[in-house]
Amino acid sequence: MKRYYYAGGARVPLDRDRDRIAIDISRARDAGLDNLVAVAASAGARTLAGKVAVVPRKALGRDALGKLRDEKALLPVYRHGTTLLVPLPEVRVEFEAGQREKTLAALPSAPHDVEITDDVNDHVVLRPCSGDGDEAIDVANFVFEKVHPAAAAVRFVRFVPRPLEAG
Repeated sequence: MKRYYYAGGARVPLDRDRDRIAIDISRARDAGLDNLVAVAASAGARTLAGKVAVVPRKALGRDALGKLRDEKALLPVYRHGTTLLVPLPEVRVEFEAGQREKTLAALPSAPHDVEITDDVNDHVVLRPCSGDGDEAIDVANFVFEKVHPAAAAVRFVRFVPRPLEAG
């Protein structure tokens, strides 16, 4: 399935990076998988604030990937241009007048089951029950296309190329 997200009301295509995976470091550690985080680090993982690590898929074997997936600590990696994007299992929906009720009424027909983790007058935060970043993309797109709220966005962790050091 070709994935995309919305920015400024326009679709932005995402290309799956099949050579990399991302690890939710907190979830992995909470599940006692510190050894897999260490393997990722030794394989040259790029990390962001100790929260998410992007690592070559080949650095981890099938069993390790299965353990991370079972603990909901495995996240997909996408590319858009030279940027790597990791969708976290979180969707923020911001409302204008009258959109809150319409959004909440649409959630039972969303493509994936979600829970509301934050509920304030002008926004809600949704989390796919599966903990899957791909499902968060699907839910955000569904809400945006069906309800047209002020915003419906997946929380992405972005890894941009490091600037070349002047020599």
